[in-house]
Amino acid sequence: MGFIVLAGSACVTPTHASSAQPLVITYVQAAGQSGAKEELIVVYNNGPMPVEITNWCLANKTATFLCLVTADEDGNAVRYVVSGYSYATFASREYLALHGLTDAAVTSPYDVKSQSSGSIVNSADMVSLIDAQGEVVSSRSWSTAPATGKGWARLMLMSSPDVYAVGNDTSDWTATSWLLTPPLSGVERFIEPHNETPEIPEEPTPEQPTPNLPLIIITEIFPNATGADVGKEFIELYNPDTLAAYSLDGLRLRIGLESAKWYDFPTGVVLGPGEYRIVTDVEFGFALSNTASGVQLFYGETPLGARIEYSAPKDDAAWAMVDGAWQYTAPTPGSSNLAVLEAPKSADAETNTPKPCAANQFRNPETGRCKLLSSSDGTPTPCKEGQARNPETNRCRTIAIASSPAPCKEGQERNLETNRCRNIVKMSSVGYDVKGVHTKASAQLSWYYWAAIIAVVGLIIGYAVWEWRQELMGVWKKVCGSFAKK
Repeated sequence: MGFIVLAGSACVTPTHASSAQPLVITYVQAAGQSGAKEELIVVYNNGPMPVEITNWCLANKTATFLCLVTADEDGNAVRYVVSGYSYATFASREYLALHGLTDAAVTSPYDVKSQSSGSIVNSADMVSLIDAQGEVVSSRSWSTAPATGKGWARLMLMSSPDVYAVGNDTSDWTATSWLLTPPLSGVERFIEPHNETPEIPEEPTPEQPTPNLPLIIITEIFPNATGADVGKEFIELYNPDTLAAYSLDGLRLRIGLESAKWYDFPTGVVLGPGEYRIVTDVEFGFALSNTASGVQLFYGETPLGARIEYSAPKDDAAWAMVDGAWQYTAPTPGSSNLAVLEAPKSADAETNTPKPCAANQFRNPETGRCKLLSSSDGTPTPCKEGQARNPETNRCRTIAIASSPAPCKEGQERNLETNRCRNIVKMSSVGYDVKGVHTKASAQLSWYYWAAIIAVVGLIIGYAVWEWRQELMGVWKKVCGSFAKK
């Protein structure tokens, strides 16, 4: 039976290879030979059925950087479908240029968001695949950079066809050598020509400020305030553009994990250049979870970046983005985030000056501490009476006056090792005996041993008699009966 069970289990597909959504990210290269802008992302259809990925997006931990749009440059409608057990590849134009590849070599090329660091930060970042409904289908996050010349690759469970693990545990990913040639794209593009019939132009409408959606990001979540939460919890938005202001019309916040709630920003709100704005629980109409939750920014039904999740927040700790990484820190509503979990200094504390030094002291510019002034000839100020200057530290210290210790009391003597008084122990007469000679005292003690032995033996016999008293009584009666008959 055991052999049959083991043989049957070998034919079962591993549980971590199955998923409700078969598409998974299988490879992420955040940097390459030419620097931080040489990026490659590979997605794989882990099932036999084709999957349409029109309007799907790729995002880092702050914003989206690539979406498969539904129209090409000529205005034709475009649909993207990944065949079963096939790859979809996305690469930066720097990657294609370095390896001599054209745009047709990948599913979709893209321009990096930052000319210095690209769209993905090699040292610590997250790449998420987001479907048309705004749900995260697959993601890969890391906190340390792989070794030089390597990218992150998902574990392949089997080949022909390829099947990959779908988890995000450490065992499901490994650092592997750069892919100099991307896998062959198995994405079909369906192009539907646009209607050539001229359309009647609509009446022009007043121009409305259009938000630069990828630039508006969530930078801080404060879910667990001490005491009453009403009016204290908040979510903070930030406009990193230092030159332009953007309208928040049409922006929404999705708050929660499984059963999420929505908050729509009121119309007419504008976020200025480099400006922060907080939204409190009073505006939401409900409190944030004190245990675990997530927040994601949307424009209508389109997600702007991956969902930001937090768990087990401490009292008065904010989940904030500091230097591109999320961590718990002190809340700073409406201002840049701190890197340590401590309350920000007040304006008064920043302007406070240290306590002035005494008249015979000056402030050391390196340590900020007060030091004694030296005399005009360069020698230090003389020490007080009863003090001497320590040649190692150059500081004054009290002179220890040598004195003889007080005599010990009667019946005591001084211990030469500890210099303390101790009682004099008088030896008994036994202590004066010569080793090997039997004294009278030792002879007198011998009868105690015999008394103790007799007492122990007597207790043992007494206990035996008591324990077997019934049997002994029967034996005694039989013996007495035998004598009586005779």
